[in-house]
Amino acid sequence: MISKEVLEDVIYKTIKRGSTCISPDVHKAFEEAVSKETQEVSRRAFQETLKSLDLGCKRESLACPDTGWPLFFLNISKALQQFLQ
Repeated sequence: MISKEVLEDVIYKTIKRGSTCISPDVHKAFEEAVSKETQEVSRRAFQETLKSLDLGCKRESLACPDTGWPLFFLNISKALQQFLQ
């Protein structure tokens, strides 16, 4: 059986990671946008955004200060529901 402490720890780490780091495919998309953008101002905006996102992940701070609170939907088994009540 999963302990309440383990479940809380996993949920906390999931929320923290989702709020501080972007996925590799999103990172790659930003890199591609930087390399393909022809307008200097837009390219620099992509570069600065990517730099900020990288620093956020490295420092474990918010990826974007205006992200709000992450919303997750979880399917929990009946056995676990009973355990959490």
